[in-house]
Amino acid sequence: MSGDNNNQPPAAWRYGGDQLKRWRTQADVTQERLASAANYSPETIASMERGVRMPTSRVLDVADELCGAQGMLSAAKQFLNRERFPARAQDFMEREKEAISLWWYEVTLVPGLLQTQAYARALIDNRIPPLDEETVEERVAARMERQVILTDRKPPVGLSFVRSTRTPAGLIAVYRRRRHRRRREERHVRAARQHARGVHHGRALGRHRRHRGVPGLRRPGVRG
Repeated sequence: MSGDNNNQPPAAWRYGGDQLKRWRTQADVTQERLASAANYSPETIASMERGVRMPTSRVLDVADELCGAQGMLSAAKQFLNRERFPARAQDFMEREKEAISLWWYEVTLVPGLLQTQAYARALIDNRIPPLDEETVEERVAARMERQVILTDRKPPVGLSFVRSTRTPAGLIAVYRRRRHRRRREERHVRAARQHARGVHHGRALGRHRRHRGVPGLRRPGVRG
């Protein structure tokens, strides 16, 4: 694998970002205006123009309309959508498709071919610097699609495992999210129950007060 290019964003990102900046500058559209129209921050637009982030489909379509590019910017989507893996992993993904044997050792993570969708999203979504939502969804989908080699190949791929007693880092993130969601749901349930008890108590107290105010009428269970 070529190590020199692994530290750079994909060429399609850089070329798409450069074209985005050229069309925007030529049309005298500011980053702030494009960011507002596409519902992104100006910093995110700047990152896309530098090729650090992948220009998303929404940004390309909005920029195409604002800059009068007549479909020239929107046409880049079909090429950018292919770059669904980080630059350092693209060569590996190609080799993985062709491999007939794969040895994999991980200490703290579940290998990508064996990750669940929730586990993969927890890892990708916790990346620093963070990725935008569209990129996260694209990379999660791409990781799930990689797993077809486990079922589509003839003969099927054989797997063997060495079990570890340590909890992988990605599972910890998934467990924390589930625990946070469960605690939030429990708080909602407690609040609803307290509200229901308060309403019931208020109604009972109101009936009691109205009952006491009727002359000659005794409360149940009270002897005169």
